[in-house]
Amino acid sequence: MKILVSSTGRFVQTPDGALWSLVPSDHYGIWRRYLEVFDSVRLLARTEQRATPPSGAVPASGDGVDVEPLPFYVGPEAFLRQYLPLRQRLSAAIRTRAAVCLRLPCPIGSLARRQLNGHRPYGVEVIADPFDSYSPGAVNHPLRPVFRALFSRRLRAEARQACAAAYVTKEALQRRYPPAPSAFTTHYSTIELPAASFAAEPRRFGPRESWKLITLASLAQLNKGPDVLLKAVRRCLDGGVKVTLTWLGDGEQLEAMRALARTLGIDGVVHFAGRVMPGPPVFAALDQGDLFVLPSRQEGVPRAMIEAMARGLPCVGSTIGGIPELLPLEDMVPPNEPETLAARLLEVLGDPARLGRMAARNLETARQYESSLLMERRRAFYRALQQRTEEWINEAPASHR
Repeated sequence: MKILVSSTGRFVQTPDGALWSLVPSDHYGIWRRYLEVFDSVRLLARTEQRATPPSGAVPASGDGVDVEPLPFYVGPEAFLRQYLPLRQRLSAAIRTRAAVCLRLPCPIGSLARRQLNGHRPYGVEVIADPFDSYSPGAVNHPLRPVFRALFSRRLRAEARQACAAAYVTKEALQRRYPPAPSAFTTHYSTIELPAASFAAEPRRFGPRESWKLITLASLAQLNKGPDVLLKAVRRCLDGGVKVTLTWLGDGEQLEAMRALARTLGIDGVVHFAGRVMPGPPVFAALDQGDLFVLPSRQEGVPRAMIEAMARGLPCVGSTIGGIPELLPLEDMVPPNEPETLAARLLEVLGDPARLGRMAARNLETARQYESSLLMERRRAFYRALQQRTEEWINEAPASHR
């Protein structure tokens, strides 16, 4: 059986039919997972045709994985301009006896659901929270409050009507977007952590003159709190603690954050390292840090934080989304509070023994996300969706297919 999977990503297709992702985390290995149960995977994704793949793009297609190329757009206004062509292409794409999995929240996934008749089963993988994604400070758009209410209400309906639902959190997203009582439900992160990814032992610390803060997050929006972290760095320096910050990741807000660093007078201690490829390059970069910090305004369960934990790093994060499922309360701060974040950083950096305890606890927590454990849950979700789709094919009248 084929499975149709909606994607939030932006892709490029070259004349040879190969698909390339502009985001490293949307690589071929992510989509190949569905082949554990299904015969083939067809992505429902906005796709731009180019003669050659852009610099830094990663392969997203391969054996068993191809794409239904949808009109390419960036931003809500462009989505509205492409609405009719998108609807037409999605309507044609789902006229097959295939399973349907919607990765949500996503405008393409939501539009695809509206093309399904009321009898057709579908699965959802809930990977983020629009209520937090459109919180104050996370997105600069005049219609932000409208988007927040609309997309949150839409996701609740989409999750409630699915026959199978998988969440990246253990509890947080389930509380806000509950599945139907009859639905198959599970949880798993999208992270890839084979056994070789884990540090042999947690990081050890002693007194030192300076500390290396590190984070890994997109700068496409401000929902990872880069402005909050930069302001906290300034306060740490003012508090007499020497710190540097390495930001792994890029995006449209990069230049604005560089300008903020200059305004704060910390551009000499902040290094924007740009995009780092998944796997060993990310782990090698994380190994150079002393403390991982992620003051997000929005999260599901942050893969970057789990990767840092797997490398035996202590972590400080915000009390958002699934982060409380990873860290204890004493290692978290509320979002949007640079003063509180700076105080917590000064507190933990002033106690090397505490940093060591944090690192040891994090390494043990990360082991719960080892790839083989998560794959068992994914297979169960895929099989539940496959079974329900087969029942629909065998039982539903032709007019309902």
